[in-house]
Amino acid sequence: MKVLYVSTVCSIRLLDRLYKTSVRKPMYSIQKFHRLVLKGLVSNQVKVQTLTTIPVNSRNHKKKLWNVKIETEDGVNYKYVPFVNLTGLKQVLVFMYAFVYVLIWGIKNTKNKRLICDVLNVSVCFGSLLASKFIGLKSVGIVTDMPGLMVGNSDNMIGVKKIITAINKSYLKSFDYYVFLTEYMNPVINVKKQPYLIMEGLVDIDMKNVHSEYHTKLPMKNIIYAGGLYEKYGLKTLIDAFMSIDIKDVTLSLFGNGPLVPYIIECCKKDNRIHYYGVLPNEKIVEEEMKATILVNPRPINEEFTLYSFPSKNMEYMVSGTPVLTTKLPGMPTEYYKYVYLFQDTSINGFKHDLVRVLSIPEEELKNKGILAKEFVLSNKNNIVQARRIKNLIFD
Repeated sequence: MKVLYVSTVCSIRLLDRLYKTSVRKPMYSIQKFHRLVLKGLVSNQVKVQTLTTIPVNSRNHKKKLWNVKIETEDGVNYKYVPFVNLTGLKQVLVFMYAFVYVLIWGIKNTKNKRLICDVLNVSVCFGSLLASKFIGLKSVGIVTDMPGLMVGNSDNMIGVKKIITAINKSYLKSFDYYVFLTEYMNPVINVKKQPYLIMEGLVDIDMKNVHSEYHTKLPMKNIIYAGGLYEKYGLKTLIDAFMSIDIKDVTLSLFGNGPLVPYIIECCKKDNRIHYYGVLPNEKIVEEEMKATILVNPRPINEEFTLYSFPSKNMEYMVSGTPVLTTKLPGMPTEYYKYVYLFQDTSINGFKHDLVRVLSIPEEELKNKGILAKEFVLSNKNNIVQARRIKNLIFD
């Protein structure tokens, strides 16, 4: 069984290089998600190769010519699409290369091969999918967000973004199998009623080897949020709620990037309990998460995009062993409820009330909650278990 995995996922070596040289850092959550799927497939005796479009563009990287040699890491062969880093030209070259490459890769013995695509990477995905239709190669769409509803998009998309979203939607319903994050995605996208599964996320099985000695609690109680710094994610409401709490021995630590950074910096000046650390490598953030008192996700429940999302940060939070306080997201299965603390109200006063409530819980109870959450996701949502479900779905 062979898989060609089409996305922006890079080897850790290349990702570290991009992190050091890019103006805007690659999104670790996307890289981590796809790398865990790859490692899980390899562990399930699937031969895996990627077709990767390197996550750089003319705005975040000065290098113009990209032709990175194939790499092997953790049993995965990483094949990188060569391109010229100029807007428009890059997309055309990636599309053409992907089309030809998939034709050649898949033309023999299609029965034992599958094409897996991150559907949101338009140029490489569209070219690969089109080629698969020519040769009868079965395709799998991994849908981690709904086109046009990603928070990074403007409400009034113009020009290139509008075209990209239109192309994205044109092929989104053309896959033979689907992997969705939430059940709400299925009736919208899977109109042909193809086989599918729901995989709200996955965690690294290797976290079993990360033991409690890493949970050295700080002298003060520390609340951590790590992720996109967007008002639409409920972060401004969370910060305002925290600033209204009259507790001195607690801090709010924020990691990530986004348009809310200027507001966060101003709040740091007003309230010395708030700390902003910017973008750090994922392993550093995980270390901080394991030392925290509470990990928080304030994402609102009344926005349309929340129907189609299950934040990867929730999975990362839970496997850290630190208790999680999150909103009751529509796409979060009820089986998670007993392993996390839930915000009952997403207003400023609601957040304030639940922050104070959870901070007042005895440390031993908080610790046990975090341990149970870690055990749950490691047993049921680890990358080997989730990849086995994908393998069983697509190699029918």
